[in-house]
Amino acid sequence: DSDFINNNSIENENLVNNEENVEQEANTNELDLHSKGAVLMEMDSGEVLYDKNMNERLYPASITKILTAILTIENCEDLSEKTKASEYAVNSITDGYTTANIKIGEEFTIEELLEVMMLRSANEAATILAEYVSGSLEEFAKLMNSKAKEIGCLDSHFVNANGMHDEKHYSTAYDMALIERYCMQNEDFRRISALTSCSLPNTSLYDGEPRTFNNTHSFLIKDSPNYYQFAIAGKTGFTTPAKNCLVTCTNKKGFELVAVVLYAEGKIDGVSARYYDTKQLLDYGYEKYRISEFLKKGSVVNSIEIETESGKKEKVNLVLSEDIRVLCEKDDVISKTNGDIKLDDITLPIEKGDKLGSITYSINNKKYTVDVVSDISVELNSSVKQVTFETKKEFNYYTIAIFFGLVLMAFLVLVAFFIVIRKEKKEKLNFS
Repeated sequence: DSDFINNNSIENENLVNNEENVEQEANTNELDLHSKGAVLMEMDSGEVLYDKNMNERLYPASITKILTAILTIENCEDLSEKTKASEYAVNSITDGYTTANIKIGEEFTIEELLEVMMLRSANEAATILAEYVSGSLEEFAKLMNSKAKEIGCLDSHFVNANGMHDEKHYSTAYDMALIERYCMQNEDFRRISALTSCSLPNTSLYDGEPRTFNNTHSFLIKDSPNYYQFAIAGKTGFTTPAKNCLVTCTNKKGFELVAVVLYAEGKIDGVSARYYDTKQLLDYGYEKYRISEFLKKGSVVNSIEIETESGKKEKVNLVLSEDIRVLCEKDDVISKTNGDIKLDDITLPIEKGDKLGSITYSINNKKYTVDVVSDISVELNSSVKQVTFETKKEFNYYTIAIFFGLVLMAFLVLVAFFIVIRKEKKEKLNFS
């Protein structure tokens, strides 16, 4: 696989440990997963849709490299910058672990190294990048752990940049899903992770066979039997203690999911357990859930009137800064609710698109908060005296109108009642 070859070629990585029988234990879960740890997460909200032991500490192997990649991207101003392969970076990779055959002293761009690290899972490339960012592997590991905590990871500890086995190097399915979700917000990470092949150019230190590599993640390869049409990115991992690991991102008509499986052993119906489990998770997500467009970016949710000390007034529409998309089960009914608006302290001038506050909707027992921005620019020449919700004024007028309408209706009903009573009395008198 991606970071350790156990007397097998990369193409045969799905056969590793095939001799070991997968123990079928009693599974009360809806899905029959064979991985020890797994999680399915919705990309936008980070909501967990399904899990199996998602907080159990396990070895992440080469999926570690997704954290190395984002730290490199965030700490590099230009991915076309070049860096050299140190003696330590090349020689620290022990026999059996995957490399891109990089030679000591060879120089490559950061982007080239990111590509061979993510697609080929080249371990020396990860260490080269760690040294580029932090100067040493030890310092880079500190950066990794700091970033993991910043992202929200609670049960992870990293000691190297590539995932080579170390008992002190561990994570969880949930933490790795959090990291991947964070990484996918970066366009460069997303683009590189989606590549199906990459290569390293020959140099004065290497003039051998072309170093061209295919992505080790079979879901992304169209002619692979494991191809998954909605897959857009991912990372493979394997060491003997970690077993097979897999991170996968998918997009089906704008509905994006992150699936992580750890410690997947053997094969099921001829398919590697990690791909078998991941497909189960993804199919489950798309069959059971949907994304509903609640409100679109630019929708007017309210209006305010800004009055200045000099008496000038200006009406400003509050519009959504982004779409509000609601994750729900397929059969759920989305009921529209009034949003709760909180305005910031407003000062002049205001530019079109400036944040003026936020709005929170409570939808199906979940809260969705989005910034509201100005639809126009306002350049009134004095300080703000008062900000009034236009819709509240309208609401008051409507309330008064409704009140008097109800009073009038009550009066008419009362008049009609007395007319009927009087008529009945007349009829009785006439009868007598």
